[in-house]
Order: sequence, then C-alpha cells, then structure tokens
Amino acid sequence: MKHDVRSFVRGLLAAAALIASALAVPSPAAGHAGFGDIGPATFYSEAVQWMVDNEITNGTSPTCFSPLDGVTRGQAAAFMWRMEGRPDAPPHSFTDVTKEWQNPAVSWMVAEGITTGTSPTTFSPEDVLTRGQLAALLWRLAGEPEAPPHPFTDVVKEWQQGAVSWLAHKGITIGTSPTTFSPDDTVTRGQLATFFWRYKGTPAVELDPHTPFCGGPTDDEFDGAATDLLAGDQSPWQVRNGDAAELIEINSAGDGTLVISANDYETKGWDATTEGPFAYQTLSGDFAVAIRITLGNEDDPAAPPGLPYNSGGIVVRDDSQAHDWVMLGINGHTATHGLAKAATSTVDGESELDLKWTGERTYRLLVCRVGSEIRFFSGGPESSEWTADEVAHSRPDFGDELQVGVAASAWASEPQPWVEVERVHFGKPDNLDHCTTAVAPV
Repeated sequence: MKHDVRSFVRGLLAAAALIASALAVPSPAAGHAGFGDIGPATFYSEAVQWMVDNEITNGTSPTCFSPLDGVTRGQAAAFMWRMEGRPDAPPHSFTDVTKEWQNPAVSWMVAEGITTGTSPTTFSPEDVLTRGQLAALLWRLAGEPEAPPHPFTDVVKEWQQGAVSWLAHKGITIGTSPTTFSPDDTVTRGQLATFFWRYKGTPAVELDPHTPFCGGPTDDEFDGAATDLLAGDQSPWQVRNGDAAELIEINSAGDGTLVISANDYETKGWDATTEGPFAYQTLSGDFAVAIRITLGNEDDPAAPPGLPYNSGGIVVRDDSQAHDWVMLGINGHTATHGLAKAATSTVDGESELDLKWTGERTYRLLVCRVGSEIRFFSGGPESSEWTADEVAHSRPDFGDELQVGVAASAWASEPQPWVEVERVHFGKPDNLDHCTTAVAPV
C-alpha cells in the first residue's frame, strides 16, 4: 500500500463515508443546484448546492456538474482545501503536481499531515480516488478520532479501520449495504459532495431550481465581442432569412444586446407563409427559453415601431416542415390599441393569432416545450414573476429538433421594427409545472 493513501485518505476517508451514507439515505427535496445534470431528487442535490454556495465547486462547465464522473486525487485535494477556507501552507516537494490550481491544496494537505504522497517525491494527482482513501482523508482532517468498530465485512485493510469506523459512527456513511462499504470503488463527484456536506453537519441550503442544458446552449447575456451575424461572424447563433434583415448584430449595435432590424420589404413577417429575419439555435427534446426584449423602430430604437403589425419575439420553428412554427412576441398593432403581446401558431402555412394589449415596449417572454405541448409565459420588465398565457398549443407535428430564437416581423408600414434582446436563458424542464423555474431570471 502506498504511504500516501494513509495520509491522503485520512481526510478523504471521511468523505468516503459521507458518500456511502449518502447513497443509502432517502433523497432530499427536489432541486437542481443550477446544473443541468443534477436531477430533481438525487441524494447529492443539497450537497452540490452547498458546494456551489461555498465556492467549493463551479462544476465541470457553467451548466454541468458531472456527478457520476470519478474524482482524482488532485481534484479531491482541491475540494477539501476549498472546503476548509483555502488556508496558506509552505510549498510541497512533489515533482508530479504541475497544475497551478492543485499546488496550494496539496501543500496544505502535506502541512496538516493529511497526506504524505504516494512516494517521497510524488502525489499522483491524476490517479482516481477510492472510497477507502476518501474515508482516510476525512478522518485525518478530523484529527483521527476514535470510534466503535464498523459493521462492514469488506473493509479489511488496517489503515482503513479507524477511518471507516468513525465515518459510520458519525452518520457520514451507512455503507453501500448493511454489511459492505466498497472501499475500493472509485469516488464519484456526487458522492464526494455528499461526504463533504455530511462532514460539515448537513447545513441547510436553498436549492436553486434553475436547470440549464448540460452540454447544450448556455445562457447568453451578449457580453462578448461585437458580432455581425449577417456577415457570417463566428457565433452559436445562426441566421435564417437574412435577406429580410437590415442588420442582425451582437454588441456592435448596442452593448449587451442582440439586435435584429428588419428591412423595408413588405410581408417579411411571421404569418401564414411569410417568414421574417430570425437568429436561432437548434434545441432537441424539452426546453424552456426566456428572453428580455425591447421593441423599437429602426429610425429611433427608443420609440415604438411603425404600425400596424411590426413586431419581435421568440420563434420556435420546425425546419423539417414548411411553415410550421409558434411565436410569442410584442406586436405594434394599431394606433388605437398600441402594443400587444402576440401569440401565434402556424401549421402548414395557416396561422392563428391571439393578441393581449400590454402598452409595454420591454417585456419578458418565455416559451416552454414538454413533449408535444407548448406553453407561453410573460412578465413585466420590473418583475421576476411569470404569468401563464391561456393560449396553449399542442404540436405533435413538431419533430424532436427545433430552431429556437429571436425574430423580427416587418410589414409594409414604416419605420420598420428594431428588436433588442438583452438576455436569452435556456433551461430543460422536467414537466410543464417546471417551465418557469427551469430558467434563470431574465
């Protein structure tokens, strides 16, 4: 056995026990902790939320935590160091710890006697961590306290006995069964989070219900470089019907915005068989997409659009079928009625339109798809609440893969619409009741 396993395990063993305990305990309340791959009822939901809240992790990407991935020794060291407040320590002497983010963590573990490495000169940061090792690490972190013997028949190595006994005694683990701890199994990220959370006494958390796409599109608040989509600048946003647009730009037309300005062609709207300019991303399966949108005109973006029927909003379109889409937007209707919220459903080139008078040029709009059902939601610019639209659409004709994005709709009247979008947030709802919580506030 490598000498380090005893040191390193000292802190991590405690964590391992936490893991086992987590695996055998009823799932906590539903929550997603802000990651798309944290399910609504997993044993690690609250633990991951606690790690996020305490800046112990920010995931493997902005939208993924990867709870089933194995943990390496270097990663475990960094997590434990962050959990303990990122203390300073003299430099370690290992030659194989070359990543900057690992150095202060490993140095601290050596200084605290939690690890001595896998040899006098190596720490093996890329080796996977086992449950037995994690138990030992946590036990050492706790000061190697004594505890009654554990009940697990598969814990046979002497250096694991005290650590696993303490984990079981503290309720950090109950094993993978009443008689097994599985000390040689690799620790997953979800398990590690649970061990650490329990080591800290299972502090209460408020679960973030936001469920973005893991591995899919990320929320966009348009704070990057200036991008001219009509000129083909690189972007995750694609363009349809670009010839119907005066411009489709990110940041170059206004800081922190995606802007679509329709040109002066007639019948470049979204009705029947006419389709206006459209900036979109392709989504599969269920989704919720929310935007903050302001409707102006190309002569004066701070003024309402020309009337009637110049508008902008969210379009969900099936590219495999001709003229099949739904749209939720803000519509410059008539001089009498002013601005309206417009919900449209188009099937085989025939459209149904529902208007609700709003008077607002800036609005929050949300479209949610679960299975074949489409739901619309909206809200005022100063609110965080969503109001469900009574118009709901069943679209079994839609395929799995759809184009979803922002569109402008221009008709004959001048001046043409100027559509500004400050934020687009993507989410993946579990069901129709989860539509408004699947996305972060816009």
